[in-house]
Amino acid sequence: MYKMLIYVIMIITLGVLACQMQEPCGAVEIMSTPQGACVTLDGDSTGKKTYCALGLVPVGEHTVGLAMEAHHGLYQLDTVVTVEEGEITTLDVVFFLTGSLSISSVPSGADVYLDGDLIAEKTDCILPDVPAGEHDLVLSLSGYEDWDTTITIAESKTTLLNVTLISPTTGSCAVNSIPFGTHLYLGGNWIGKTTRFVVNNMPAAAIRESGYCGGKNVF
Repeated sequence: MYKMLIYVIMIITLGVLACQMQEPCGAVEIMSTPQGACVTLDGDSTGKKTYCALGLVPVGEHTVGLAMEAHHGLYQLDTVVTVEEGEITTLDVVFFLTGSLSISSVPSGADVYLDGDLIAEKTDCILPDVPAGEHDLVLSLSGYEDWDTTITIAESKTTLLNVTLISPTTGSCAVNSIPFGTHLYLGGNWIGKTTRFVVNNMPAAAIRESGYCGGKNVF
C-alpha cells in the first residue's frame, strides 16, 4: 500500500513537471453510457476506452471522438472540449440508455437475431447494453420452427425470456381422383399419381389449408 502511494505521488509529480517544462496543459476526464467506447483526441487514437482520463492535454480547444460497437452497429460522436491550465475538463456522453436481455431456450443452442442482426451468442445467453425500447427478436434452430416476438427493454433492468421451441408438426393426406392417374403436385413439385395416393410427412398447416384432405375431389 505504501509503495503504491509513493508510485502515485511520483506520477503526479512527473505530470506537474511535464506541464511546467512544456506548454500549459490540463486533463480531460471522459465517461460514456454505456462504457467501453474507444477514445480519440484530435483524430488520433489514445488507445483508451471509457471510463478514462487524458493527461497532459495542451490548453485550448480539442475534439474528443468516441466510437463503440453495439448490437445495432457502430455509434460515433465527436465533441469539442476546452482545456484550461491545471484543470480537469469532464466529458460525459450518453449514446443510448440501455438494459439487458437474458434469453434461455429449450433446447438451447438457438441462433439469436436482434432487429434482423445475427448475434454472436447462442441461447442460453445474456445480451448486455441493449438500447432501451422495442426490438424484434427471432430464435432459430435447425429442426425447429423459428420463434419470433417483439420485446421491450427497460432502462437499467434485465428482461428475462424463456422459450420452448416447437418441432414442425406433420401428418398424412389421402388423395383420390376421378379419373384415376391424375398427376399430383405438392408445393409445385410432382410427387406421384393418384388412384389412392397418401402423402406422408406433410406439414399440418398445409393439410388444414388445402381443403382437399379427407374427401374425394374431381380434377
